Amino acid sequence: QTCALPISTAQTYSPTSSNTSPNPGHLTVSNNQTTSGTFAIDVFGQKTIQTWMMVLPGTWTDTFADSTKIASSATTTVASGVARLTGSSGTYPATGTFQSINVAPSSLNRWTSFTASTSTPAQTSVLFRFYDGTGTALIPDSAIPGNSAGIATSSVSLLGVSTSTYPSMRVGTTLTSGNSSVTPSVDSYTIAYDYGPTPLPNIAFTLGGAKSIGTGPSGTVYKYSQSLNSGASSAVLVPNLEWDTYTITLNGTTTGYDIASSCPSPQPETLLAGASTITQLFLGTHTVNSLLVDVRSGTTSALLPNLSVNLWRTGVYNGTSTTDSCGQTFFSGLNSSSSYSIRVSAPGYTSYTATNISVGGTARLSVTIN
Repeated sequence: QTCALPISTAQTYSPTSSNTSPNPGHLTVSNNQTTSGTFAIDVFGQKTIQTWMMVLPGTWTDTFADSTKIASSATTTVASGVARLTGSSGTYPATGTFQSINVAPSSLNRWTSFTASTSTPAQTSVLFRFYDGTGTALIPDSAIPGNSAGIATSSVSLLGVSTSTYPSMRVGTTLTSGNSSVTPSVDSYTIAYDYGPTPLPNIAFTLGGAKSIGTGPSGTVYKYSQSLNSGASSAVLVPNLEWDTYTITLNGTTTGYDIASSCPSPQPETLLAGASTITQLFLGTHTVNSLLVDVRSGTTSALLPNLSVNLWRTGVYNGTSTTDSCGQTFFSGLNSSSSYSIRVSAPGYTSYTATNISVGGTARLSVTIN
């Protein structure tokens, strides 16, 4: 009976120098004996593998070295790296304002935070407000609590601001003084954001299956192992793949990159017969030692996004990151050690803490949280 779709094959194997103990080996036949063998075949599947530069942090900063990053102002002056009320001691006005130029990061992934360095002598204040890219419409309080009234704190979360609604923004600043002899000032402020992912072409990698056909001097001999490249399009289609569990590996030394996340799930991934799947590899700059963490629900085994992951080694390293949409996060530039500690936390979950986490080379850690 014929099938319109290509079918995998199965066979016995002869011993070779690299596969000295084939499995299955050739069947033997003896007089008056029945020899049987079982072989499994099925419809081929296929996999598309895409390579991306991972989402990276970015910042926009104004240190007020000049007024090039100020779009408009009233009774305020930029001088000597400070933005302040226009005037001199005894003649400062009661209020002044200025607004930043439009901040529009390329490949914006999410807004993260705003921080400022200010000076507010007695009877003075600095308030910040955040506007859309035109500088005319305030971002609503539902996205930035307190925005309409003005925010006096020097650190503001921007995580609630939609990048689709607000792909750009401006910062408005109001300076007030109840004493004409003094002025508040802003020394600098920064908008932090994440950008990417961006396509990363011509990445070489190996795709290997879990099915074996024997052993040899180098260990297990696998049925499928191929060197591939994502090419100029940053994607490669691999056809005629047998149902199996496949692992993608990179040589960080030669490519300059490590796997920082694999979507929709961490490596390895199972390919069913006849299935067509897409694997997105998000890559980070290679370092000698790194740790890729994935976090799953203890109830459903689902990968969990937006969880805080803190990795530290007392006196040496302390970093906090957030799991991505595929429940993974990546720490690079680590020291080789077995004394790292990790804490995973999120509202509605019991915090997970572990010690003596071993880091060496491209290390992996899977965490289950309840």
